[in-house]
Amino acid sequence: MTDRIRVAALAAIVVISSIILVLNVESRKNAPVSGNVEGESATVLDVNKETVALTIDNQIEQFDYTTEYIPGENAYEMLVRIDAENDGLSFVFEEFSFGKFLKTVNNIEADAERQYWMFKVNDGESSVGVEGYQLHDGDHLSLVLTEVRP
Repeated sequence: MTDRIRVAALAAIVVISSIILVLNVESRKNAPVSGNVEGESATVLDVNKETVALTIDNQIEQFDYTTEYIPGENAYEMLVRIDAENDGLSFVFEEFSFGKFLKTVNNIEADAERQYWMFKVNDGESSVGVEGYQLHDGDHLSLVLTEVRP
């Protein structure tokens, strides 16, 4: 009889634990992630805030990051802001007469003779640089280490 009670108690614990796990997963399911970079634990943004997504693809790994959308901010200003806010993200720009050129992302420098960091907006190549692109709520920006075509 005591074995039946132990089995019933164990079954009850398993059921209660499963319910708690399901409730925890469901409560986080639709929350946007901010800063899930290089093994850092993700932080959660306020679900009601507007956001911009950023993907960094360095040909070896891909990192996804979500940040708050700030009206009036351009892509360059956003990158500078999130660089200052996060130890796991870094961007180095070089100034040219035509504007800023993205040289290094997360300590990976594009080999100027054969590579560059392509700036994409909503899955298409951008026709302007990061300084010239005015952000919109819901944008998905990508920085992709790309080989120069001969």
